[in-house]
Amino acid sequence: MPTRCRVIHLAIPALLMVALPALITPATASTRTDRDVPGTAASALRLEPVRTGNGGEQLRLSQSEPWRSFETRFGNWHVVWNEATNTPHRAFGPSLPLVGFANDATSADRAVRAFIAGHPGLFGGAGLELKNLSTSLAGNVWYVRYQQQVRGIPVLFSDWEFRVGTNGRLMMFGADSRAVPANLASSPRLVAAAAREAAHIGMTWNASTDRVELSEHLAFVPMSRSDGTQDLRLAYDAMLIPARRGGGERVLVDAASGQPLYRRRLRDDLVTGTVTGQIHASSPYDALLTRPMSREKLSGGTGTAETDTAGAYSLSAPSYPTTLTTTFRGPYCNVQRVDGSPNSSFSRGSVANNTVQNIEWKSSNSQASERDAFYHTNLAHDWVKAMDPALTAIDYSLVVNVNWNDGIDCEGYWDQLTNSLNYWLEGATCPNTATVPDMIWHEYSHMVNYNLYFANGAANGLLNGALGEGLADAFTVLLGNEPLVGNGFTGPGTFIRDVRVGARYPENDPPDAHVAGLILAGALWDLKVATSVTTASRLMHFAKYGLPDDPDDGVALSEFFLDALVADDNDADLSNGTPNFTAINTAFSNHGIGMNYFLSVAHVPLADQPSNGPYPINATITFGGPIGGFSNAKLYYSVNKTPFVSANMLPTGNPDEYGAEIPNESYGVVRYYLVITDSYGGTLSLPPGAPTLNTYSYTAGPASTLIFDSFEVANAWTTGFAADTPAATTGIWLRGVPVASLAQPGADFSPAGTQCYVTGNALPGDDPGVNDVDGGKTTLVTSTFNAVPAGIINPIISYWRWYSNDVGDAPSEDPWRAYISNNNGSTWARVENTTASTHGWQRVLFAIKDFTTPTATMKMRFVAQDTLSPSIVEAALDDWSMVGYSDVLDVPAAPALTEFSMQPAWPNPSRGITHLRFTLPTQSRIELAVFDLEGRRVRSLIDAEQPPGTHSVAWDGRDNAGK
Repeated sequence: MPTRCRVIHLAIPALLMVALPALITPATASTRTDRDVPGTAASALRLEPVRTGNGGEQLRLSQSEPWRSFETRFGNWHVVWNEATNTPHRAFGPSLPLVGFANDATSADRAVRAFIAGHPGLFGGAGLELKNLSTSLAGNVWYVRYQQQVRGIPVLFSDWEFRVGTNGRLMMFGADSRAVPANLASSPRLVAAAAREAAHIGMTWNASTDRVELSEHLAFVPMSRSDGTQDLRLAYDAMLIPARRGGGERVLVDAASGQPLYRRRLRDDLVTGTVTGQIHASSPYDALLTRPMSREKLSGGTGTAETDTAGAYSLSAPSYPTTLTTTFRGPYCNVQRVDGSPNSSFSRGSVANNTVQNIEWKSSNSQASERDAFYHTNLAHDWVKAMDPALTAIDYSLVVNVNWNDGIDCEGYWDQLTNSLNYWLEGATCPNTATVPDMIWHEYSHMVNYNLYFANGAANGLLNGALGEGLADAFTVLLGNEPLVGNGFTGPGTFIRDVRVGARYPENDPPDAHVAGLILAGALWDLKVATSVTTASRLMHFAKYGLPDDPDDGVALSEFFLDALVADDNDADLSNGTPNFTAINTAFSNHGIGMNYFLSVAHVPLADQPSNGPYPINATITFGGPIGGFSNAKLYYSVNKTPFVSANMLPTGNPDEYGAEIPNESYGVVRYYLVITDSYGGTLSLPPGAPTLNTYSYTAGPASTLIFDSFEVANAWTTGFAADTPAATTGIWLRGVPVASLAQPGADFSPAGTQCYVTGNALPGDDPGVNDVDGGKTTLVTSTFNAVPAGIINPIISYWRWYSNDVGDAPSEDPWRAYISNNNGSTWARVENTTASTHGWQRVLFAIKDFTTPTATMKMRFVAQDTLSPSIVEAALDDWSMVGYSDVLDVPAAPALTEFSMQPAWPNPSRGITHLRFTLPTQSRIELAVFDLEGRRVRSLIDAEQPPGTHSVAWDGRDNAGK
């Protein structure tokens, strides 16, 4: 739960915190999803393989003796530390030679192992037990990866990754080395039968038809305690296989307690001729086009043939005349109708030798769902193989089920358990999903990702949902060479997602993996625009050979960026850039996952300030990328809704700390945000999305609290409003303890409380769509309050809200609105109107006079709604308050500025930072410089246009050369 005053680490975010599930709370509903679904419980342990978000820890580890010794020997390498293991998660720098390398898999493995053994301080000590998972050559890079084992038992979720050029030079490495507790148990306390039962707790389960399969091997799972210390938990690795397709899960069950530690749902003489089919090229509403049907098998007696990419075939039968037959089946695709009707097939008898027999699939002899599924599955296969002929993991006859009709519609998915693609009959709002080419390509990409990862050492394929969905969307738009995903999904001209929306990490990283995936898909589309579809497609594909992945979206997406650079590199040295470095970094930085991702910022937001200032704003800023560095930081601030003013943040004298200040203010609302820039121009905003989505805010001056309601006890607020047309049918406002879901908080905001207002509660474990806002509007109305009590002026309202509308279908359509009235609700002024989800508790702070005249008959109302496309909408409200200022004081009118003035430097003398302050009556061009006693310019501080008002500049005592 967020607190009022906290340290923010954004550029290298902490791993998603995952609590363990209570062992016995059955779920009443389950849905198919591509996201990992960790459980929840009151246990102090959480799954945390990688933790990289603490700027102070990153600095401490970078100054450790093993790393200093390494840099002394090999030069200036950059490192992203895994703070959970105190080992490098990813390190990169000037490439270094590996002893014993001979450009083959055996010597590459041997050379890397020798490197590990030679640096025990970096890799968790000597005597490590490492199993080689894969040593593979892709392009001009050897990808060498290991799995740590303890007493022969594998340690999961811990990367041991090494990238070596064919010239034998190590360019990147990382190792999440897990320490082995002295009392570590390697034998299970829980018997296998009990583990099978524990694995399906919380699922809809039929004991007579569903089953649990346990791996023959146990595994250790890295966990983190609430105090940050680490643990390894012995676990059973279970696969839940229900009778109904598509609902399987992988579960890791604690071999001592039975608690599920991790869950993940899992979701191709001669008769000659050509075979063609009428297909939809881009949308199910396109005119049918005749195209060659490649990779289709034909038979004549016992003779068989297969069409080539032009749809041509040549078949030799054992005798003539023969019967020529075919169906939608080939070496890479096997289309099956599952609606109870037989598969479409073609048969022509009495075929003579040396004849031409052309076959045309059309509506009279087949269904569009069969033709489209077969054509586009083979098209996707051949597109991948054209880039990577050596990839054989996708060369099998993939089962593609069409025409599912089991009460679900508008769906398509890749099912890992049955190794199949699945598509549904048309529904009330959608066509047959097998006739949507984008859906064929998107789901086919999931199959490619799983098999490529699996073939290269990832036993469970690609796990991260945002990365998987982002790659599937990117695959779709690059193959189709247009930016829309799901063309024609709900009618002509419609689509599901547009990768050009500008999604950015971390502000656009919601729980829904399909929406979060737009971050990566958008970056790859931007790369395509900057280079070519060929370049973007190649880098998208070959970056996968690094197996980038992690339960945390930021870690996974940043790993993919680095592996895209590796795939682009041509000399096994990332420190000197890559051929397309500028285009790659710019595209990814525009989405928050380029080099700017490695900007790490620690900042404590200012709480409400009882003094008149000035208000110092400080932040600790570091950079952990492979090349480049931190460039500059700016503070932007606004007082009482004036335009934002910028101030350069300069070194304070503390390590890596930069600061600026907001000048004195008598009273009111101050908003501010930070923008940090790397050496390539990539930026990071604090808070994320500032200033559009959010800013930091505080009250300035000696305010008095007039009203404060934490909602811990009943009050006179009401729900429902005459303007609720139509009124919501579910998700009605109520006061209570919120029940956590992907769309709703699991706790109120108050540090010491439990109650808040929330739009409905479902049962723990229910689907997020249970009891969310549906069918219309729901309104929460305050009681009447007095904003002009005697002796008080300038009343200010504060509240904390949660709003989510980007989990599920139709994201970001329905708005959140807040209104204020000064006449008991006869008329209303709108305070908020946004469709942006907060992904956490967010403060709203405003002066009443900015919207209406304060009176003694004030009210506010808060509206959440789902009135457009069906979607998942949730809202919550907590800690509503009003403050004001004494009318005698305290708020003297600011004297009119008539001339330029400059105050003495402070402190003076100074051994570190000196602050220089000046005041401008009007906007002017200012040059501020420091000169020595002989009149020589020492340092130029400002040479630019500046707005009117008081300004402060910090000088660190250095000259223009940094001395």
